[in-house]
Amino acid sequence: MPRVNAPHVHESDKFYGIKTSWVHSDLTASLNSSVVLLQKLLSGFASLGQGALKTPVYAVKEFQIPNITIMPIQDIQASLFKRHILPIEEELSKPDRQTLDNIVFDVLDLTQGERDAVYEAVINLVEGRLKKAGSV
Repeated sequence: MPRVNAPHVHESDKFYGIKTSWVHSDLTASLNSSVVLLQKLLSGFASLGQGALKTPVYAVKEFQIPNITIMPIQDIQASLFKRHILPIEEELSKPDRQTLDNIVFDVLDLTQGERDAVYEAVINLVEGRLKKAGSV
């Protein structure tokens, strides 16, 4: 399990702090769901070069973070948070990623079609951003 801000990096306009009563591992899981990624992709802008995405504080404050504190997520945390992040299509096909996303999708009561649409939107937005960055 990753430690939360272990090196005590100071908050700034590029590294946001979060104050919450949630258990850190639950918050970490929620923030790593594809639903939150989709919100970031829709609200961010690629102004940092090479396709890096910046999301302003005012946009992050509006994110809807799924409350998965009532769901059993310990099984996926051991694998999801200990491995490298993969290219988006590979990442979304990993069993631990799908388990996390299905927990979030269940909390949101999304249909299978809506779940597929989230994945399709995430893939298209990431690929489009990276393609544009590679052409500059």
